[in-house]
Amino acid sequence: MNYLSVLLERLDKIDRAIAKDLRGEIRKITDARDFGLVFAHHVPETVDLPGRQVRTNDKVRVRNDVDTAPWVTANVKRGKNGRQALLVRRGAESAECTKPVADLGRVSYWAAEPQDDAA
Repeated sequence: MNYLSVLLERLDKIDRAIAKDLRGEIRKITDARDFGLVFAHHVPETVDLPGRQVRTNDKVRVRNDVDTAPWVTANVKRGKNGRQALLVRRGAESAECTKPVADLGRVSYWAAEPQDDAA
């Protein structure tokens, strides 16, 4: 697309109307070409970060939990039974619990934020 832009700039010096029409047509084609496997516009909902230690404010999943909504680690403390994480779930179903860090799944980067129903 970069070389095409250079050519359009050269054409713009010769005939602006044709350059403008071509830009419009190119925009239509590139916008309408989203079919099949399109990776350029795809943002995954979550990305697991294996090997990363659980820290405060990380979004995590609890292993073997049927619910896939993320928990936020409000606090991580060392105790006699290993590291413990205070987990908080915000939103419509607010909840709070304490789980051993060993019971947590991988730390995840959650790209898709929950949407407000009120908006």
